[in-house]
Amino acid sequence: MSFGYSIGDFVKTLELAHAAWERFASAPAQYQALSKEVRGLVITIDDVKTLLQQSNVPSNRQKPLADILAGCYDLLLDLNSHMRKFPQLDINFKEPKSAGQRLKIAWKRVRWDPQNVDEWRSRISSNVSFLQSYLSQLNLRMTRDIKDVVDQIRQRQSSRERSAYHEEILNWITRIDSTSDHMDVHSRHTEGTGQWLLETREFKSWQARPGILYCPGLPGAGKTILTSVIVNHLYTMFQENSNTGIAFFYCNFTRQGQQRPIQILSSLLRQLLECKGEILIQLEESYEKHNRHKTHPNISEISELFVATLRLFRRSFVIIDALDEASAQDPTCSELITSLLKIRDQCDTNLLLTSRFVPQMTNYLGSAGAYGTIAIKAHHDDLRQYLRKSMYILPGFVQRNQELQNDIIFEISRSVDEMFLLAKLFLETLRGYWSVKQLRLALLDIRNRSYHRDGDSHLLDFTYSQAMARVKCQTKYQAELANKALFWIVYAFRPLMAGELQCALSVEPGEDYLDFNNIPDLDAITAACAGLVTIDHKSSVIRLVHYTAQDYFHQLWKTHSTIAHSEIAHACMALLQLKNAGVEPLDEMNINAVDHLHQYAVLNWGHHAHLGSGMVELVIDFLSNKNVVRKCWARIFPTVILSEESAEKLGLLSEEEQMSEETLVPQETPILEEFPTLEGQSIIERNTSQRVSAAHLISYFNLYETCDRLMQLGWPLDEKDDHDRTPLSYAAERGFEQMVDFLLEAGANCNSECGYDYCKPLWHAIYQGHTNIVRRFLKEPVDVNHIGGDSSKGYRETSLWLAAHQGSSEDIINLLLGYPGIDVNLTGKNTDEAYETPLVGAVTSGNLEMVKLLLAHPDVDINLAPDPFDFPPIFVAAIWSNTTIFSLLLSRDVSLQYQGTTLLHHLVRHGYGTTTGESVFSNLKILLASPKMNINALDSSGNTALHVAMLEKRPQDTIQMLLSHPKIDVNAKNHAGHYAIHYAIDNEREILKLFLEREDTQLDVMATTVCASLHVPLIEANHDDLHSYLNAERPLILDHFTYCLHLQNERGKDASSSIFHSAAEQGLSDLIELLLALPTREPNTTNSKLQTPLHSTIFALQWHLYNNYQEDDRFCEKVAFGLGDVVALLLEDRRVDVNAKDVDGNTPLMLALKPGGDGEYSDIGLELIEHLVHDERVDRSSTSFEFAVGLLGERGFEVEDLDEKDVNGQDFDGREFRGFEPVTLKTVASERNLVDLLDTQHGVDI
Repeated sequence: MSFGYSIGDFVKTLELAHAAWERFASAPAQYQALSKEVRGLVITIDDVKTLLQQSNVPSNRQKPLADILAGCYDLLLDLNSHMRKFPQLDINFKEPKSAGQRLKIAWKRVRWDPQNVDEWRSRISSNVSFLQSYLSQLNLRMTRDIKDVVDQIRQRQSSRERSAYHEEILNWITRIDSTSDHMDVHSRHTEGTGQWLLETREFKSWQARPGILYCPGLPGAGKTILTSVIVNHLYTMFQENSNTGIAFFYCNFTRQGQQRPIQILSSLLRQLLECKGEILIQLEESYEKHNRHKTHPNISEISELFVATLRLFRRSFVIIDALDEASAQDPTCSELITSLLKIRDQCDTNLLLTSRFVPQMTNYLGSAGAYGTIAIKAHHDDLRQYLRKSMYILPGFVQRNQELQNDIIFEISRSVDEMFLLAKLFLETLRGYWSVKQLRLALLDIRNRSYHRDGDSHLLDFTYSQAMARVKCQTKYQAELANKALFWIVYAFRPLMAGELQCALSVEPGEDYLDFNNIPDLDAITAACAGLVTIDHKSSVIRLVHYTAQDYFHQLWKTHSTIAHSEIAHACMALLQLKNAGVEPLDEMNINAVDHLHQYAVLNWGHHAHLGSGMVELVIDFLSNKNVVRKCWARIFPTVILSEESAEKLGLLSEEEQMSEETLVPQETPILEEFPTLEGQSIIERNTSQRVSAAHLISYFNLYETCDRLMQLGWPLDEKDDHDRTPLSYAAERGFEQMVDFLLEAGANCNSECGYDYCKPLWHAIYQGHTNIVRRFLKEPVDVNHIGGDSSKGYRETSLWLAAHQGSSEDIINLLLGYPGIDVNLTGKNTDEAYETPLVGAVTSGNLEMVKLLLAHPDVDINLAPDPFDFPPIFVAAIWSNTTIFSLLLSRDVSLQYQGTTLLHHLVRHGYGTTTGESVFSNLKILLASPKMNINALDSSGNTALHVAMLEKRPQDTIQMLLSHPKIDVNAKNHAGHYAIHYAIDNEREILKLFLEREDTQLDVMATTVCASLHVPLIEANHDDLHSYLNAERPLILDHFTYCLHLQNERGKDASSSIFHSAAEQGLSDLIELLLALPTREPNTTNSKLQTPLHSTIFALQWHLYNNYQEDDRFCEKVAFGLGDVVALLLEDRRVDVNAKDVDGNTPLMLALKPGGDGEYSDIGLELIEHLVHDERVDRSSTSFEFAVGLLGERGFEVEDLDEKDVNGQDFDGREFRGFEPVTLKTVASERNLVDLLDTQHGVDI
């Protein structure tokens, strides 16, 4: 039959197998072996069938399985056919009770030839083996398949984990989403505008090659929109090119707390990393380091990472818009510009910057070399296109009158002086007119204003005033709504989301609940503000139309700002007193808006109250509600432990954290949904501070106007909150001088230990750098030597140490140093740093003036180390300070030794591999020039600084500087008996030459050192490493050695015997060959024991054989290679005296005849004796010779010819003794191309 490998085929085969086995079930003992074979076949076939049901057979394995199965089927057919010859075995198995018994009887009548049984067993066994082999292969394949699947799963899991890890790193760098900013900006771009800039020669030149392009423009000229056009253009150009990086940042005057230089660089870095899709190992290491300590890299570290990332790209474009809006205090953003220019010096990149016209900006850029400039302006065609597409906002009578539209476009476009903002504002002013006549009069007014303006700012002010006039002309309720909205937008301490503003405007002081039916419509708010506000589509923030509007309102409401702050404060306090229970269900938008507005109110009500007027009674009434006080304090300083993300969602962020948030929480993020209320309590009620007083809030917000009323009410001044801090500590920390003065005058305790770190109010003032408050505290009996800090972490924080460590102002240092009883040597410690005295802290911070101030104090101990494991100031300055501070300390009465080391040792040992490598080298120069310094001083290990420099493999210029010192002793030994030159072998050739070219270097010592350096790797190397060693490192060291010998010959000096003997004892055959090749070398030179090199070699070989031999073939091979090769070379040299005697009268042969400790000889030892006695120069009359011949004869060696007088001397063939081809200097030199080097440069004939 045709056979395959289907399950049906297996079933047929199994049926035959079972039929055969059933017949064997009751077989007698002589047939049991065959029965087991049949049973094994049944089981194996069944196993294969089961496995096939679970797995697919690969196509290349199908035919072998079919062949095996066909073989089994044929076998079973034959077996069953054969068994039919015994009809008595055909039993009806449907009658189980009688069948078994009858089968036993039947088997007794069977007569089967035993040889025939064995043949059947063999056939069955073969088929079982075939099946089991196939089964094993199939199992192996399945195992591999499973492993592949598991590997793929692990790989995907690892990939997901890696991606999550990378995302974690990216979020650690920054969470600022510049892409959303770009999308929001570009959504306001009018299609078709801005193309003129891309066509300019300056832009095309900048795009083609790395450079700087500066694009200044007037406020409102359209710089930001044009920046989005450039970004889009670059993405379109390079979207398919992964080797081009593009990063951008849009500065915004409303987000100044989120766009410090480090934040901008971090955002740019993240974009480049996302663009490349890789995370630098350097970045991962930085993340792991900082993550352990919960810190963040400084701007210098971010800049380094930025440079490393830029180098991943062939081309890169970095674009920053509106630099002048990054910081109100620094319109040039000098720190950022400086960092960017430094980055560009290190790697070519295209840098584009926009800002308003700032004269200092050109100075900064000019210092960096040539740069291109394009003045940004509203191009005439762009203006007309923008106005044409914006006509839809005007009344219907305008949209139906094409002539009127053309007049509007003409008048506005010629009046705005290339400023898009003016065009937008002018267009807004036309929205309220209801007739053609009125609108044309408005256009005439715009024309007249543009003719008579005396500056663009005046035209802007006029436009803003026109908009405000429109606000006032509205209905009473519309005007009131606009004024309130503008108050919040202009004077809020952070940008407000639109929903927050809506809720803020709905708050009604005196009410217990927030009435959501009172929330004004957002469109009504924006319409009432007459185009003065706009909504950011990315974050839903509502803001002024332009930053120039902020300046306008600050001038307009200069005298009204206290009123605005009072209104906002009143609304905030009213919001905080609302009852949440029983409020009707809120939609998702209102949930988020209320929660975030509540957060704002908690953190800022006091600031608004401080800047407002007539708030005392309102504040006192507000703070009389203890429940409200506790809730507020709990949100300012949450005591519950939550993740940062959860705390952000709950609004439990401190004011500082809130102001530095990189992105506002989107309005759509559900808060209450994730943290549902419990038993009718709100989130705020569940996070309530238990210990807090009104005085804490008054101090925190600097509400000193309420202090008198506070005293009248008898509120406690020194009560501590949940963080164990007093009101005075908060006032000191936040720099509120009037509040501190009031509290101290009122009797507040200036020495109260505050917080988990037990630091006093003075400490907080020093930490924040509040000089006047420090001065005020020092008028009190403060404990300036108090030791604070978290003792559980081993921290120690004292006032003076903190000031020095933080780099406080000179005024604070002087105030502390002048305080009676100050301990100027009291140590401090923070984070994982070492202990520091104030002087060490000042040295570490690199503050020269602070170091001078401390040194001027009579009690300062200039040699004091903070603790036994740290170093004195001069040692710290050598590594971590600039040359000025180091020189200043060195000029004082300082000790240059500390705990078994010197300053020179310390500088050479620890001054490399740090971030201050250049200053270390400069400090080393200064120290070596100082008469105080002993260049040859020893440390506790007996090493000179030169030893240390060689051991630590310091750079060549450092070693050269040490060697150039006039008093350096290059031949000084350490406690191990080694010269500094001993360690030169491990260094580069150029460093070795520095030693060798000195007249005072002992060259024989150098040569002996080389011998040792060659021998140790030879003995220690594994067998597999020998060849690579001989052909790589060994020739280089030989090069050092030959150069040394060459210098000896040049100087007319003979090498001492130690060179020959050292090379011989250590089995350095290639050096022996080199030495023998030099005519000035005497091969029979003797050492102090009168031993020749041949003596030394045989002695060393015997010692190794009978002391170190432990049946280690590799070791014996090394010995044979080294010492055996040396014996061969020496015996081949006819100058060698083979009968020389040492001080004990021993010849080389006599040394070879000395047996091991057990009186036995090794095979190698006997071979050595054999080759010595065959040398014609050996004295045959000696007793040792006769003994050697007899010994060899006993051991089966051929010795008959040794009795003849005319024995011909044999040339000694080292191969017979060593057992393999020697690797000589010549072969090594040939392989390494060193023949010419040794011959021509070093005078060695090989």
